[in-house]
Amino acid sequence: MEHKFCPGCENHCPLDALKCGKGRNFFGVRDECEHRHDRPRRSAPRAIELMIRCGKFLHHGVPQDADTSELLKALNPEEISMLEKLLEKCLQVWQTEQKA
Repeated sequence: MEHKFCPGCENHCPLDALKCGKGRNFFGVRDECEHRHDRPRRSAPRAIELMIRCGKFLHHGVPQDADTSELLKALNPEEISMLEKLLEKCLQVWQTEQKA
């Protein structure tokens, strides 16, 4: 799913003219003056940064009526299965640790 316009807010700016922090953050564009909320949390590992960006995209950038199966078209069935297993494993551990 290639973007021509930013899905970060209602303005839908062209990618070469992102006007808001949401769009710049979503596409990983850094300003000379980096804002505090754009920084990785606690020097997050790359995997955590990517999960945060994916989560933001899924939460804010996908219309409710979108065909969500299209979101995984870049992955083959084995990759999708592995992704599901890894995410389930993370959730299980995080939920268990949170209850403790």
